[in-house]
Amino acid sequence: MGTDSDPPCNAACNTTGPYRHPAASNSRTGLHCEYVISKLNATSSDNSILQAQLEELKEIFREKVDHLEEEIAHLTYKNQQMNHAAKNLQTYMSKQPIFFSDQLPDEHILGKTFLLLKRIKDWSALFSGHETASQAAIQDEDLDQYRAVFPGTTDLESLHAQLRDGKRRRLFVRGWTAYIICNTVFPASRDGVPSVPKSEDSMPANEAYQEKVLELENMMRSMDIPMAKVNDWRALTFHLSPTSESDDMGNIESTWMQKACARVLTVIKPWSRPEDMLMAVEELLSIFQDAVNISAVLQRQRACWTVRFPGVPQTDAAYVLPFDSTYMMAKDAEGPQGSRTVEGVITPAVFKRGNADGEAFDVETCAQEAVVVTSEECKEEVRHSKFIEIDTSL
Repeated sequence: MGTDSDPPCNAACNTTGPYRHPAASNSRTGLHCEYVISKLNATSSDNSILQAQLEELKEIFREKVDHLEEEIAHLTYKNQQMNHAAKNLQTYMSKQPIFFSDQLPDEHILGKTFLLLKRIKDWSALFSGHETASQAAIQDEDLDQYRAVFPGTTDLESLHAQLRDGKRRRLFVRGWTAYIICNTVFPASRDGVPSVPKSEDSMPANEAYQEKVLELENMMRSMDIPMAKVNDWRALTFHLSPTSESDDMGNIESTWMQKACARVLTVIKPWSRPEDMLMAVEELLSIFQDAVNISAVLQRQRACWTVRFPGVPQTDAAYVLPFDSTYMMAKDAEGPQGSRTVEGVITPAVFKRGNADGEAFDVETCAQEAVVVTSEECKEEVRHSKFIEIDTSL
């Protein structure tokens, strides 16, 4: 039992738990501090990595923002240009009499196409008088194109049989030449009438521009836009085009024209005398040049002009093109027109929709018939062709 002289008890003596030596407690605290420090170091390292990644993302973001700002500036500039062009176009449209001042009368345009086809006819004489002419260089893959000229052709053998006659050869030369010119020079047919696909190697220098304009034109025609406005837009677009009257379009040395001429001559060259070929090539290039000039004139007219060959419908029995007096002209057969089928298409037809005043677009009319030769359809299976020389006035 303690007395007043006993020393005071240590605080630890008042606890109910076991006694802990101070050194053990300090050791545990040290370990905890080391753990905390290691975690802080690890966190600091992770923070450095995250910071580096953040800086990288910031750089990528800045690059994207810069790119978007450039795109916005570019689009803003294009929008300003389009608005400026729209205002200019509105100004031009308000001055239609000035920009449509070169509208030509029908007689002038048809006179141009008449002279072009007359030149083709005269040129074809170079391929009809060669007595020892060999067979034409026709190919099976082009049979559908030959049918555009001789619709009743069933195969290459039947075509060769027809071309043994000198008069038929000349008619084929006329039709084949006109067909190639029609489908490589003049604009693609409108109003849903298909045209022959064109090779990129046989197009006018401004063909890409023409195709874009025609694509937009066809798109506008499919919308509820008055046809008069569509044709005014086309005429004005080609009028303002810097290439619409380019010298390249009429340059007889241009690559596309050389290749288009080669396409004509590859088939019919065997029918010409070797000494006539140089003159034939030069004259054909000149004919193509005339066609290009006529095409440029047609594109700038407010009326919608198309130059195209009649289509040949395919049946299960044969390829037959009925004679249609609304856009065909023949001089070779007598009797009811309903009994005739077309044996040869010599020239394309010229169609017109609308007029120079921007009116009357509801009906398409034939302004110049296609010259054809026909045969009377006999009751027997054999069909007797009656080809004749077309009158020089045609």
